Amino acid sequence: MGYDQLVKTVREKLQLGNDEQAVRAIEATLRTLSERLAGREASQLAAQLPVEFRGAVKEAIDKAGEPFSMDEFYQRVRKRESIDQMNLAAAIQHAQTVMALICQTVTPGEVADVRAQLPPEYNDLFSQVQTSPTNQGSSTQPGNQA
Repeated sequence: MGYDQLVKTVREKLQLGNDEQAVRAIEATLRTLSERLAGREASQLAAQLPVEFRGAVKEAIDKAGEPFSMDEFYQRVRKRESIDQMNLAAAIQHAQTVMALICQTVTPGEVADVRAQLPPEYNDLFSQVQTSPTNQGSSTQPGNQA
């Protein structure tokens, strides 16, 4: 999914007033996720994102691997979006919606790598992610196809 489609879909799904609000939701979620990921994972995630969002990930790389709870994750998203009177429930909805769409934008392998670095409580962040039947239980590895 490219930049324009990602922004448009986030704006529509979250019923935001404009593209700027959608971009802010996407960047807040990506920056916070990048702070939580360790090693090169944030860079690998950034490489698969639309170029316009790579900066949000790369700005957080120096803080990579910072351990914080799921609640703290949502609080950081809320603060970064800096929307007047945004409650925590809205921040949770924004982060979950953005992650569902990011998971459609990057490869399933990258999603698995990101999720492997997160503790079980972070499953909540991926609660809106749709898994396709073709990706479930697939034993075919890249490069091993007949």
